[in-house]
Amino acid sequence: MLSQTETKHNEQLSKLIEYGYDLHVKDMDWYGRYSIPNFEFYNGNSCPIKKVDGGGIFGMRGYPNHSESRVFTTLGVTVGIQKQDGFDLDYAMMIQTDNGYRHVFFSPLKISEDQKRWYPTLDYDDSNEWSSMTDEAKQQLFIKTMEFIGFKREDVLAVLNGTLTAREAYMNVAPEEIKNCQWVSKHRRMFIFDGNVAIEGNFSSVDMDHFPFPFEGQPILDCSKVKTSCIYFENNKRKVKLINVNENPESIIYTNLKNAIIDEPIDLSLVDAKGTKFGHHTVINLQCSKAKLDKIDLSLAVNEKGEKYVVNEKGTVQFDYDYNPKTIASTKPNNRNMLIFANADNEKMAKDAFQNTADGIGLVRTEHIFAEKTDVEKMVELLDYPNDEVEKENLKRIKELQIKQVKDIINANSNNPVVFRLLDFKLKEYLRNYGLTFDNYYDAEYVESLRGSAILINKKNILYNQVEAIFETLDGIDVDVNLLVPMVRTADEFGWIKKEILKLAEQYNLKSLKIGAMIENATISNDADELAKKADFISIGTNDLTESVTGLSRDTNSIEFQELTDEVKLVIEEAIYRARSIKPDITIGICGEHSNYILNVQYFSSLDIDYITCSPSFIRTNKDFLMNILNQDDIMVKKLKSNDKNN
Repeated sequence: MLSQTETKHNEQLSKLIEYGYDLHVKDMDWYGRYSIPNFEFYNGNSCPIKKVDGGGIFGMRGYPNHSESRVFTTLGVTVGIQKQDGFDLDYAMMIQTDNGYRHVFFSPLKISEDQKRWYPTLDYDDSNEWSSMTDEAKQQLFIKTMEFIGFKREDVLAVLNGTLTAREAYMNVAPEEIKNCQWVSKHRRMFIFDGNVAIEGNFSSVDMDHFPFPFEGQPILDCSKVKTSCIYFENNKRKVKLINVNENPESIIYTNLKNAIIDEPIDLSLVDAKGTKFGHHTVINLQCSKAKLDKIDLSLAVNEKGEKYVVNEKGTVQFDYDYNPKTIASTKPNNRNMLIFANADNEKMAKDAFQNTADGIGLVRTEHIFAEKTDVEKMVELLDYPNDEVEKENLKRIKELQIKQVKDIINANSNNPVVFRLLDFKLKEYLRNYGLTFDNYYDAEYVESLRGSAILINKKNILYNQVEAIFETLDGIDVDVNLLVPMVRTADEFGWIKKEILKLAEQYNLKSLKIGAMIENATISNDADELAKKADFISIGTNDLTESVTGLSRDTNSIEFQELTDEVKLVIEEAIYRARSIKPDITIGICGEHSNYILNVQYFSSLDIDYITCSPSFIRTNKDFLMNILNQDDIMVKKLKSNDKNN
């Protein structure tokens, strides 16, 4: 029986309070304090509150302070009706357990003068009502409080008499959907367990050895439903097990798995293992790892055959083929044969390319349709703010130019891949070439900033006009349509452009349509994994990429620009690595003036890419180089490099 405000070693009573908290925890709101006075805890922290008819219920589960491991549950009620000028309370009570010693603290609450918070008291100055109450009256108040929380009155009395367990009392009132669920609150995070399986919660940076699991037995964390990155296992005293690891890309990042229990093979093409230390767990698909191998510790891991990996002194796994620890991209896990494509902007260039045995046209620069000054002026007017009549006339002219270019390229082609890059209009370059100025335009700075995807998004009429011209020309022709979006800024921008293109494509009879994205700056390179989710293929543009990374200008045509720097190579490798990590079979190509330079071609051949695009006149040179030189001694490469610099 409840005979005092502090009842020691009453385990069932303590559990009853915990179950009372479980009944309401999912619906408790930290912001409820503004409609119901807040209960202030020991360190000034507040409890979440649930507003109910006739009052409110509040609660918290956690530790008494930062240095103790004993778990307590606080549960309380404020029973009464809120009025505009204050509260007309029947009573306000707080009940607290201490699982370490099974104490139960039962206290009335006193409201502050500003009526904004409650705090516990056993005998406050302005009233001795509590101290004068009999034990029987206090017991009735406790039963009334637990009844308000949701228990049956007869069940609470039976628990007090020892004829009913707290679990049985809980099962008599708990809804079916939560009867097997238990809630834990830690560091203001909410964790939900269905039996012994965690189905909701953020376990990041949580120490498993000191987590207040609300049950006995083995805890299981479902990585497909809860966050498990950066968790701490230490000794894993509770034998915590992780399931569905491969369904959460960040399930094991920065985690020491030495003592973790994981029954399934860990697929490193699906999860990021950066900073992860493996125990004796099966690990597969290292070649497609989302994290670079020099960033993870595989010294204790085993492969799908149960064999330990061979790891050098740097912690890097040794493969049968040459491995560059800077990147996965250089390992060529799929042994792709790199094709040599050409760039071609007109019929003559396309014919030259195929006469030189090009494997395809990797880049048709559609901005090169503007050969006349008057046509350039029409394009600039479209980027500015033309009236409807001017816009209609200019779009018609540009559409005619685009149709002619597509026809010329197709006439020179014979069932080889062709990639049409959408407009990448470099305004300053065109103005300079044709002696034009900004003087006649409304917003020169805005117009000058538009390039690539920015033009296609901000000037949608230009996008629709160009795509319609290409589709109309290729409608019903037995040719694959490959469109490339230049100077992509974000994956979301590319996704929007692709969606608009696909809408237009529904009106035409196209054999096949693939929409790719260009990577031309370090920012989008770092987001290549997100871009790969949306793109059908990726082309890495080395000209703009080199300018953005090094600050060197392509206009200098210097050897410093021609030969890729280590900084640019790392950005290229990062883009390939990230794209392959999310979509291993995505087609990846490289285009730019750098593909005309033999030493760069040798480097490109070491990457996990499908093709490079060079000028038509370099097709045979590059193919001969790949056939005859790459298999020879590195002395030949050094000699080529020396001769090139001397020239």
